[in-house]
Amino acid sequence: MENQPEESKSQGSIQDYLSLGYIYLLTLGILREVIYFGFLEVNILSYSNVLDVILSPLVLMSKKPKVLILLFIFAIIVYVFHKYLMKKHKNSSLKPSSPGEKVYTKSDIYQGSIFLYALFILSFFLGTGIGSGYKHGQILVDGEFKMTHEITFIDQEKIEAKVLGSNSQYVFYVLENKKSVSISPISGNVKTIDKLLLKK
Repeated sequence: MENQPEESKSQGSIQDYLSLGYIYLLTLGILREVIYFGFLEVNILSYSNVLDVILSPLVLMSKKPKVLILLFIFAIIVYVFHKYLMKKHKNSSLKPSSPGEKVYTKSDIYQGSIFLYALFILSFFLGTGIGSGYKHGQILVDGEFKMTHEITFIDQEKIEAKVLGSNSQYVFYVLENKKSVSISPISGNVKTIDKLLLKK
């Protein structure tokens, strides 16, 4: 019976970390989209609803499987490093060798591992947002986008465009030889968006 409060506290802590983790991912997902579309001179928040905001991290990972793979690989690296530090702690190598030296507890190691992973995710999301946004912004200025999709509207009009992104309500694209982003509502307007076979 004495262990129940500790177990409940441990479970509560895990739930708290998971909740904070998703809020952190949510914030970074939104920030990445704001930065990316900012380079394209589009205020993405003006075209997003609550659901788009909540699902932004999951949408990013589903659109780009490499993101999920990299996050998983780095999670393994951090986990291995964490286990290594815990083993060293168990062997007392992280305990003070002199009276004034800081004592590193298991909690310190655990929080340090979380901080390291959070720092990687921050760098990754901001890096991809700035990198992709700057790259596409420069291509947009030069008008050198290759058309990637064919958009068919409800009235049967068809256009070839470079799709830069989409959410539940809008599709963002660039037309050939244009130097600005076009935005079209999807519901009641767009019938299909088909990917073109790019010529090598």
